[in-house]
Amino acid sequence: MKEGLSVRDLRSVSDARGLRVDLWGEEPGSWTAEARDLFPGEIVCWINPVEEERIYCLRGMVKLVVCEKSGEREPLEVYLGEHKPREVRVAGNLLYGYKAVGHENALVIRMWRGKEGALLSPEEASVPYRWEIVMR
Repeated sequence: MKEGLSVRDLRSVSDARGLRVDLWGEEPGSWTAEARDLFPGEIVCWINPVEEERIYCLRGMVKLVVCEKSGEREPLEVYLGEHKPREVRVAGNLLYGYKAVGHENALVIRMWRGKEGALLSPEEASVPYRWEIVMR
């Protein structure tokens, strides 16, 4: 090894939901990052963040849906991806989910500090949202 060079194998899990690779998060208090390769039409919902989470889409396109945990207001849709690069910050008082839209895989990066937000089932989250894209 060269002085100043560090190489670390990353943990990856491939399942029906796509490929997940944990990028950072070994030191307490540091940011943890997850990369997930989503198949077209794949949905990941509902995430209940403990603290603020940051979401990026580096390849393909996703529709990110954010709503209040209380369900009081209409969910908000945000599109992001390689042709619409954005950083989305979601506070701990919100729920969110995302769907790969289009005909190619989407590469999504999620980052959080401390404990990872829980992935709730649609029944647990009780969010009245339909994932189809509606042309207006």
